[in-house]
Amino acid sequence: LNVLFVFRRFQISTGEAFHLAQTVIHADAVPRNVREVNVLVHPRMASTVATSGGAGQKDSISSSASDSSASTRKEEKAAGISSAPTASSNKATTQNANPLAQKIQRILGGSANLDETSHSGGRVAIGSGSGARNGPLSTEVIGALEGLGDFFVDNTLAARRSLRGDLERHGLNINERFIEAFSSVQEKLKGIQEDIEIMGASCKEMTERLGAARSQTSDLIRRTTMLKDKSERTSLQSELLDQFLSRYQLTEKEQDALQAEDLTDDFFQALHRVREIHDRCKVLLRTKEQSAGLTIMESMAALQESSYERLYRWTQATCRSLTQNTPDHPMVLVPALQALRNRTVLFEFCLTELSTARHSAVVRGFIDALTRGGPGGLPKPIELHAHDPVRYCSDMLAWLHQSVASEKEQIVVLLIKSAMPMAVGASGSTSTPRKPLRTANVRLSEPDQAFLQKALDKIIDGACRPLRARVEQVLVAQPDVVVLYRLANLLRFYGATISDLFGVSEAAPSDSEADPGTIPASPTLVTLLSDLHALALKVFFDQLNIRANALLVNVEPPPEGLEAPAELEHAMDLLRNVLSCQDVYADRGAQHERDLDKILTCILDPLLEMCTISASRLDKVNAAVYIINCVYQIQSTL
Repeated sequence: LNVLFVFRRFQISTGEAFHLAQTVIHADAVPRNVREVNVLVHPRMASTVATSGGAGQKDSISSSASDSSASTRKEEKAAGISSAPTASSNKATTQNANPLAQKIQRILGGSANLDETSHSGGRVAIGSGSGARNGPLSTEVIGALEGLGDFFVDNTLAARRSLRGDLERHGLNINERFIEAFSSVQEKLKGIQEDIEIMGASCKEMTERLGAARSQTSDLIRRTTMLKDKSERTSLQSELLDQFLSRYQLTEKEQDALQAEDLTDDFFQALHRVREIHDRCKVLLRTKEQSAGLTIMESMAALQESSYERLYRWTQATCRSLTQNTPDHPMVLVPALQALRNRTVLFEFCLTELSTARHSAVVRGFIDALTRGGPGGLPKPIELHAHDPVRYCSDMLAWLHQSVASEKEQIVVLLIKSAMPMAVGASGSTSTPRKPLRTANVRLSEPDQAFLQKALDKIIDGACRPLRARVEQVLVAQPDVVVLYRLANLLRFYGATISDLFGVSEAAPSDSEADPGTIPASPTLVTLLSDLHALALKVFFDQLNIRANALLVNVEPPPEGLEAPAELEHAMDLLRNVLSCQDVYADRGAQHERDLDKILTCILDPLLEMCTISASRLDKVNAAVYIINCVYQIQSTL
């Protein structure tokens, strides 16, 4: 066991431990350190030891026997091996005895001390005799003994003597199995190493080729980088240029739309874009890009003028074609007038053409209504009622009133829609409100109102001459006084109604005092109706005065019963019929009061004078009675 202890302490092989034991036995000395162990194990080192220490070393080994004993006991205690020192150990030391040699001899001699080993509570008794001491074993020793117990079964003398060989064979078997187990691993590692070498060679080759390619393509990469940077700058410039062109240039589609033969929504969209670009150029003129702004503005101005000229020609031709009795306006006419609103002169010219076309249509329609009647003969021609002056004039005035109202509505609709802003949708299409407009309560601007009056006057002006001729013919024919008065009221009624349609007050007769160089502010038709009304009143009062004066020509004497004469009754019947005409047209204005006073004056004054002349032939009492009866008759009529 001490040999094993030395083996563990100095980390030497088993063969060297036994050689050390034999050397110690013969040398009668215990090594104290690794150097002394190496000297004892390897005789070759003896010369080195002798040179460094000589015989003094041997003397030191002999003189330190007691120290070796103490060191041995301490090492045994550290290794967990308990020895049983006797009371005579110190004495043996003093007698120059070697305890290690004695223990090795006891082991090799096969003493029975190991057979008497007892285990108690994890403690092993090792030693000789009754002086053995018990001590705790270390974990390593216990593990070594358990591992030894796997194949050391029989604790015999022969087994103990062959323990070294068994251990060496056991270790040899373990090493052989280990080598056998790791041989396949070694083969695989060799294969992996070969693969790694192949991969290394491939990588090296690829690295060399990449280096060569990099050296060859470095100029290409540099040029590629420069071209890439240039391409990015060019892309940015192209994007900025596209945005600039989209804001300040027309597309090919828009240019084609401006040059197309037919006007569509694309044309008005392109024209709207031209105006926008022209306005945006004003912003460029306030920047450093004045030359570009001027160039674009000039091109847009030229394109805009040509587009407006083409639009004006188309609108003018379209307005000239509206000569039907019930014109159907094209849908494109409204956006065309909206666009021409920016050119006031062209806008007025187009509406003038429209007025001229409608003038011809109204004149033709009025003549057809007088002579041919309506479609299919219904209604009948107005000329068929020429024998009835009131109906004849009433039909003509009613037709003109209807024409003025319809023409006004059409023009007002065009003016209102053309004044609305043109809506450009997200898709670029133009749209205008197509719902029916209520023109009754619509208030136009002053320029539009003035143009409306001018246009209506021009449209209806053509029908004024046929109307004047026929009404004057009726008045000159000197019909009955009541008919004349009804015609006068009829003309005054339609004069006021048509004046409201024109948006003007009732005009004064044209023979009233006016500056000879001024143009009448009232429309021609309103002025004509006012003149005809004045003429009808003049003829009426002339006929009324003639009949009243006829009463004074041949005054009859009063009747015997002093009642009112027949002439007075006839005159009152005439006055009653004349006054009944006032209720037909319900005109209760100041003009009515003046006409009524004038009528009463024209009739009553001659009647009273006639009664006075007739009563002069009677005495005072009868004359008074006669006058009273005449006045009563007059009062009863009124």
